[in-house]
Amino acid sequence: MVDGVNTRIEDLNTVITQTESHRQRLLHEAAVNLWTWGIKVKKIKAIYHILNFCNIDVTQQCVIAEIWFPVVDTGRIKRALKQGMERSGSTIAPILTAVQTKMAPPTFNRTNKFTAGFQNIVDAYGVGNYREMNPAPYTIITFPFLFAVMFGDCGHGAVMLGFALWMVTNEKALLAQKSTNEIWNVAKNKLTFLNSYKMKMSVVMGITQMVFGVVLSLFNHIYFRRTINIVLQFIPEMIFILCLFGYLLFMIIFKWCYYNVHISQHAPSILIHFINMFLFNYNDPTNIPLYTHQKEVQSFLVIFALIAIPWMLLIKPFILRASHLKAQRMLQSPPISEGPAGDSGVEITEPNNSKKAGRENRSSGHGGHDDHEEEFNFGDTFVHQAIHTIEYCLGCISNTASYLRLWALSLAHAQLSEVLWTMVMSVGLRSSSWGGLIVVFVIFAVFAVLTVAILLVMEGLSAFLHALRLHWVEFQNKFYVGAGYKFSPFSFNDIINGTEE
Repeated sequence: MVDGVNTRIEDLNTVITQTESHRQRLLHEAAVNLWTWGIKVKKIKAIYHILNFCNIDVTQQCVIAEIWFPVVDTGRIKRALKQGMERSGSTIAPILTAVQTKMAPPTFNRTNKFTAGFQNIVDAYGVGNYREMNPAPYTIITFPFLFAVMFGDCGHGAVMLGFALWMVTNEKALLAQKSTNEIWNVAKNKLTFLNSYKMKMSVVMGITQMVFGVVLSLFNHIYFRRTINIVLQFIPEMIFILCLFGYLLFMIIFKWCYYNVHISQHAPSILIHFINMFLFNYNDPTNIPLYTHQKEVQSFLVIFALIAIPWMLLIKPFILRASHLKAQRMLQSPPISEGPAGDSGVEITEPNNSKKAGRENRSSGHGGHDDHEEEFNFGDTFVHQAIHTIEYCLGCISNTASYLRLWALSLAHAQLSEVLWTMVMSVGLRSSSWGGLIVVFVIFAVFAVLTVAILLVMEGLSAFLHALRLHWVEFQNKFYVGAGYKFSPFSFNDIINGTEE
């Protein structure tokens, strides 16, 4: 009996061992195909999800889908439909028809590997409305420039450039291996300018960029045919900023050109002149005029800037109210039809605003935003215009002062570089003994670590964030609304990589 039990135990152990081996072989085979199966499941699920948005025509035995796609890709869409028909063996030829709609189209900005990063910076602030002026092309130029002004160091900038070039040349290896290296070659070549010139140059660059932002708003008004915004918003905005801050820019450049090094000690203060300009105070004996007839010119500019404020604030709401009341009277009046006596008839039709939206074909898969006009409310319109006027007038002052961060951060970077050099590296170089060689190596290691951690990483991040703020707040708010939604085409790559749900 014992021998029989032992024999059965051995048989059961053999069965269990063979079962485990068979299970391991099956799991290994499944593990090899698991990734492929996952992709197939995601693709099938995505296709069914999109097909659920389509309409089924039972009589014609076909599927009708409304989609958005760029007009320039029409040829590619037609070829894809033809290939789908050929591969599926369908006998129904696909038909592509443009659909007129009042839905607001999505915004699509075609980018490449270089411009995608700057476009992401703009989209992080807000996706632009359809056909709205895109700040990304200008950000490609101004963002690195303002970053370099605040970073303010050729030596450390060369190190960052070298690291960036290394990343570009080893892009494929970095993406594949996720490897990181450190660069310890720190060059020091600090440029020193007079702080007053740095400060004034920051104001000059800030005013120039803000005026350029207001000019870009004109292109939005022209494209969307907002004539009332051109006359009652763009023109007074330009008058206000040019009469005050454009004149400030003129005084800065005039002072640079007129006062040389021999008479610079007797040059008047631009800041005091600008304050006295608002106070109409021209009897300050401590601040001599810059040029003749300065009193008359400044008084004219201040009065003209003050006129621009009610120009922006009051006229536009009342004109919109008058237009709304006129449209209501026209709609409430009975239409004149042709009577028995042969009277001529007049037909009143509402304009169709779907022409512009029809330039991009329509989509149903990812939805759309309705673009219906809201009911006119004079109180809301007046409050909105008042907020815009106050925000613009006060923003011109605060935004101009905000550009002083260009001078402040460059000064902070220069001082930190000086502190690290004088308090760390120069200490090791003072030793003249043989033991000083070891001290130099140790101190240089400390100096390199602090330089990379503070001057390159922390200061670089700080300059990046401040440059981001200058573009989002001081530049883009002059013309960019960013209240649209992004064009999200159906893509297997995005679905597989998990970037799209």
